[in-house]
Amino acid sequence: MELGRTGLAALLVIALGCGGDAAVAAAGGPTLECGTGVDAFEPLVRGGTLVVYRGPQGGHHALAGLRAGWPTSRDVKVEATLLLDGAVVAHGGGRVPLATMPDGRRALWGLPVYFHSELVAEAAPGRTAHLVVAITDPPGERGRGEVDVVLEASP
Repeated sequence: MELGRTGLAALLVIALGCGGDAAVAAAGGPTLECGTGVDAFEPLVRGGTLVVYRGPQGGHHALAGLRAGWPTSRDVKVEATLLLDGAVVAHGGGRVPLATMPDGRRALWGLPVYFHSELVAEAAPGRTAHLVVAITDPPGERGRGEVDVVLEASP
């Protein structure tokens, strides 16, 4: 199977994940940085903390975010998935507007990622999870970022 230049660049972008804008940009693909945040975008680094919140109706969620380094349109489709031991335990997303940052990049924060099971959510704090954030803009350009985080219960 021959991938060609575009296919190889895409595989390199996926392999690099959220490793940093410079590394992804060098591969020729769009940049995407995983994050979180309540009031503003906060980048997530490997081993960083992702807070698990208990909602007012008893459900659990985390807040995902992203910063995109390519000029996307304002409204995009975003999907965020949280995995524990390779199994999807939380998911969220939809068509959302992105904010424009002072440096020209687009960002999103506060995207709820809902846990599928309350038992899993309550047992999750202290464990390492894998966060995947994917974006598709209206012209069809896609970006994806991944980062391993430690889950923490909200105070």
